[in-house]
Amino acid sequence: MPGFGQIPASRRGTEVHFAPPFPVAGPLLAPSPAWTGEAASGFSSSPSDPERTTAKPAARLLVPPGQFYKKKLNVGVAAAANDGGTLIGGIDRVRFRYEGATVDVLEPSAFTFPDSNGNEVTYWGYWVTLSKLPGTVGEAQLYAEVVPADATMQARVIGPYSFFPAKKLHDAEYTVDPDDAVSSTNFHSFDDALAQVKSDAAANPRVTFKKAMNNVAMSFIPPTFTPSGYVTVEAKAPVTFGRTALTTTASVDSDSNLRPRLNGLWLKGGNITVDYAYVDNLYSEGGKEFVLDGITMTNSRGPNALWRGGPYWTGSRVRNSPYFLEVSASNLENIAVAASLVRGGVFANLSRDIFADVRCLVGTRVETHDDTPFNDDAPAFTVHYTGTQSTATIARSGTVDPNNATYTFKWGGNSASFTVGKQPADYAGTDADGYLFAEVVDFINTVLASQDSGWSATLNDTQGRRASSGSLAGLKAQGFGDTNCKSAPLDIVSSFDAHGDWYQQRFNTISENVIAYDNVAYDMQSQNIFISSTSDAKDFVFFNNALGNDPVGSDYFSETSVFSQIGRSGTATTISHVVIAHCSMPNQTLSFRNDGVPSTFDSYCLVANNALRGLVKNGTAPIDAKITGNHLLAGSNPLAEAVATTTGGSATDLFADFTIGDFLPAGALLSNLKVPVVTRNQAGVQRLPVAPAGAI
Repeated sequence: MPGFGQIPASRRGTEVHFAPPFPVAGPLLAPSPAWTGEAASGFSSSPSDPERTTAKPAARLLVPPGQFYKKKLNVGVAAAANDGGTLIGGIDRVRFRYEGATVDVLEPSAFTFPDSNGNEVTYWGYWVTLSKLPGTVGEAQLYAEVVPADATMQARVIGPYSFFPAKKLHDAEYTVDPDDAVSSTNFHSFDDALAQVKSDAAANPRVTFKKAMNNVAMSFIPPTFTPSGYVTVEAKAPVTFGRTALTTTASVDSDSNLRPRLNGLWLKGGNITVDYAYVDNLYSEGGKEFVLDGITMTNSRGPNALWRGGPYWTGSRVRNSPYFLEVSASNLENIAVAASLVRGGVFANLSRDIFADVRCLVGTRVETHDDTPFNDDAPAFTVHYTGTQSTATIARSGTVDPNNATYTFKWGGNSASFTVGKQPADYAGTDADGYLFAEVVDFINTVLASQDSGWSATLNDTQGRRASSGSLAGLKAQGFGDTNCKSAPLDIVSSFDAHGDWYQQRFNTISENVIAYDNVAYDMQSQNIFISSTSDAKDFVFFNNALGNDPVGSDYFSETSVFSQIGRSGTATTISHVVIAHCSMPNQTLSFRNDGVPSTFDSYCLVANNALRGLVKNGTAPIDAKITGNHLLAGSNPLAEAVATTTGGSATDLFADFTIGDFLPAGALLSNLKVPVVTRNQAGVQRLPVAPAGAI
């Protein structure tokens, strides 16, 4: 059986036409005869999700909702739940309800289909095939009721999700072809085509680029438009969306967004690239998410490029909660934060957060994550006072890269200051005294030197970094107090203290219903699984994930000092039905944070059959979780709460070569077999009655 979603999308598009028969994923499900074409008209009463009073399954869609279809459409649900210490059989059934019609799917299956670039991909889930009610088209609502096997848990109902049985897949077609005459359906720019789409108010239109184009704009042109379905964009030749230069206005960074005043944009196929070199964010207005389907996302300026002299401001490269389907992404930071779904795809040369707050994360591959260029001390400038005063100091106010930082210079009984900022207005020169280290150096060599010729400075910064990042070596980007620059030249360095996580539950964001499985990542300088927010974590299920870290490290990152963790020190959060099972983390320890005011772990929590560097807890409060069948590196001490823990081997001899993403088990993993708690391994192979701990 093929692996689940591990085949990367091709870089260039291919038109895909399903050859008959259509690949049917599961049982057919059409709306009931009571459905009139109006949403919810087929239900006598619409399903609803009960208020959570105890654990529920984790369950999310494996496809974007809101799609039109002519005949059939495959829809999957990713679902899992702990059933007394195992995920095997943890779901009794997934009951799909579609406008009054119902079908039960009793078992998950691996469904293989061609992605938007014609590559076969496979994903494990509960699949159904939506079909049509003869003679009726319109908006139909789908719900999925996920019923746990454990009778003490509640069912979870997800939905409603709108789908659209239709006579035509696209009710309006437009082209962008600069070599053809402008008409009501052909345009010389994407902005003009989109303006016509908005004017026509098409329900599910498609815009097709006929010729290769670069630096295609998405301009802020009213009104905001939300189609019933999506505005699908495809290309017959390579097309790149982007900008040619960084904006230098004093307004907000949204000047550099790609913001088409649109909801429901679907970028489709490998001929489409979004280049973030001079783009902060692909901006959805909200209400219907964007879909990135088989496209390339990159920064042509390379990994760790600076934005206005520092890390890019964006909290996420696509605003709100988009869908990523088999994308190819590289040289980006905060690539998929808060996504509804990240399915498949290859993500390379990343920095800062990768999949923070993603709701459903399945079958992805991460190749290299490195925050070193943002974190290691970079030379900024050297300052020296050689004048007649007996003392001279420099200080920088604030903490890490603050919005405003003041450099204060004192010599004898004299003092002077220079304030730098990091906002767009500071960059544009309309606020603060300056922005760049070059401006601080110029202040020292002109203003200060005019008051006392003993002051001098040399610029060491070659990157054009912002001066708010100034610090002293080893302080990890913090400000500093009065520091002697009289007795010897003083080197000021630059650092941004940027660090990332493979998966992080961010503060005060998502607190319930997350599922992540069959993912691979290697060569990362990150915390891997960080379920450690100031809010609760309920029904977070992670399994069959193989996550390897950079064994060499840097001044900022060491495999021995960076931990994955569940719970948060000093925060009385509820940790309920959090599951980490059959995950491989060869060189990262998993920590239960139950110190200080401890988090509370309930009995639905499960940490089982993982292959880890170590497994520790940071406090003495009890952990009411089942911890069983884990394998730790030689020399690790099993937790008192854990059972069936084995130890032995090193990170390098327990796996074929995790440093390049090969997590095949070896050594002590093969001689300490466990009763599995997940049916199939990450490669899609049925596990034997006893099998290695870890993802494979």
